[in-house]
Amino acid sequence: MRYEMEILDRTTGQSSTMYTIAESEEEAVRIAGEKGYVVANVKRLLHLDYANPTHSESFDTTSPIAPPMPVKPIGKYRVIQFSPEVNVNNPLGRNPAEQLERLINSELESGWTFVRLESVDFLWDLAGKITNMRMYLAVFERFP
Repeated sequence: MRYEMEILDRTTGQSSTMYTIAESEEEAVRIAGEKGYVVANVKRLLHLDYANPTHSESFDTTSPIAPPMPVKPIGKYRVIQFSPEVNVNNPLGRNPAEQLERLINSELESGWTFVRLESVDFLWDLAGKITNMRMYLAVFERFP
């Protein structure tokens, strides 16, 4: 897992940001401590791959030779069209929020994590009549 840490240099007192690869938050803090830093805050990064450093190649942004940090997805993504069913005669009968919650929980049981709900507007030709339409897409991700 990739971690971003707010650190303080024990010798100079200078604060900066350090990125590292570790199996756990505790290991990330230990790596920073071995380099002479006190960790103020740790954040697990889910969407960034910092030049694929190995455990021994941790780096901090104060280093003049820090490796480049390209942004690249590291997980797999699933997009599912979400079309809530609403009964106009009984609006309390099928709450769209409950339907979305069921979809999220169903995907969670299969190992997918909900990211967000997106709306996509598009034009639809219905028998020669162009109509504005909106589709909702539920985005899920899974990491190896």
